[in-house]
Amino acid sequence: QPVEKPAQPALIAEALDPAPSSVAAGDAFPPMVQVPDSSGPSDASWSWFNVGLSNQLKQVTGSTPVLLDAYSRAAQSQSSPALVNLGYLYETGRGVPKDIAKAMSYYRQAAELGNPVALYNLGRSYYTGTNGLPLDWSAARKYLDHASGEGLVAAQHLLGQLNLDQNQASNAVVWFSRAAEHGFVPSMCSLASLYHYGRGAPVDLSRAIQWYRRAADSDFVPAQYQLGVIYDSGSSVQNPVMAETYLRKAAEHGHRESQYLLGQYYYRGRVIKTDMAEAYRWWTLSEMSGLEVASGARRQLMRIIAPIDLDRGRSLVNDFRPIVSTFRDDGVAAIQADTRMTDQTPSAFGAGFIVSGAGHVLTSARHVPNSSRNITVAIVGGKLRATPVKVDPALGL
Repeated sequence: QPVEKPAQPALIAEALDPAPSSVAAGDAFPPMVQVPDSSGPSDASWSWFNVGLSNQLKQVTGSTPVLLDAYSRAAQSQSSPALVNLGYLYETGRGVPKDIAKAMSYYRQAAELGNPVALYNLGRSYYTGTNGLPLDWSAARKYLDHASGEGLVAAQHLLGQLNLDQNQASNAVVWFSRAAEHGFVPSMCSLASLYHYGRGAPVDLSRAIQWYRRAADSDFVPAQYQLGVIYDSGSSVQNPVMAETYLRKAAEHGHRESQYLLGQYYYRGRVIKTDMAEAYRWWTLSEMSGLEVASGARRQLMRIIAPIDLDRGRSLVNDFRPIVSTFRDDGVAAIQADTRMTDQTPSAFGAGFIVSGAGHVLTSARHVPNSSRNITVAIVGGKLRATPVKVDPALGL
C-alpha cells in the first residue's frame, strides 16, 4: 500500500515479464518490393522496369499512370521484378485502388518465374493467413524454403519464426543464425532472445548480449529494450548503468515497456536521482500506449506526488516527441549525409534502393545535398563510404 511520503520510494506495481511472446522483432511481416539485379530478361524490359522504379520513389513527377504503364510494359516481357512491384502496389494500395486478388495474381506469376521476393510475399501471406489466403504453414514453408534457397534473408528469418511457432526452437536457431550472420538485424535480435531465454539452445548471456548489441547498434528498438532487461536483471551480467542507458534509448523511441522500466528507475532512484516528475512522465507515456502495469504504477504515484512535481510531469508528457529510429530493413539502403566533418547529427537522412551488384544506390537527390562532404550508406554487412555518381534533374534522383 502506498504511503504519503516514503523515505525510500518503494517498488510499486508488478514487474514486467521481459520474455517476448514471439521473438520475431519489428511489426508484422510487410510485403517486399523488388530492385533490379545483374540478370534480366531483356534490355527493353529492364529499361521500362527502371522507369517504373524511378517513379515509385518519392520523386518530383510522382505520376501513377507513368508508374503503372512502365511496370506493365516490363511485365509483358516476363520481367518478374515488375510483376512483383505491380503486386506490391495493388496489395498496399499505393497510388492505385487496393486489389488483393490482383496482387496475389501478380505474385504468383512472378513466383512461377522463380522470383524470390514473390515467393516470400506468398509465403508470408500463407504464414499469417492474410491477403485472401488461408492460414497454411505447410504452404508457407514451401514458398519460404524456395525463397531462402535464393539467399533472401527475410525468408530465412520468417522460417525461423515459423519453426519457433511450431515448437521447433532448435531449427529456429539455425534459420535465425543464417540470417543474422548475413546482417539481417531482426534475426540478430531473435537469435539473441533464444540464447537469452534458453529456447532451442542453452542459456548463453554472453552470446545474447553480443547479438543484441549488434542489433541495437543499428538502432533496432526491441534489441535496445532487451539489453536493458538483461543488464537490469541478469545476475551474472547485472549492470544498472548500462540497463538505464539502453532502456532510455528505447523509451525515447516510444517503446512502452522501456518507458515503464525507466519510470521505475526514476521512482526508486536507481543509478539516477529520484525524480517523481520523470517517473510520472514515463509511466504516463507507457500507459497512453496501453501498458496496464504502467497504469497501475501511475495510479499509485498520483496518491503521493507533490503538486509541483505533477505540474512538471505533465509538461514533460506534453513536450515529449518520440525519436524516430534510424533502423531500416535490409531491402533499403539507409543514407546519411553531412555538410561538415563533425560528430554532430547528420544534416540529411534518407533511404534508397540498391540497384546493382557494383553497389550503386538510387535515391532522391534531396537526401544527398550538393554541399555534402561525408556520405555514409548502411546496407547488409555494415556501413560504407559513398560518393555521388550523377543526378537526374528531371526526376530528382
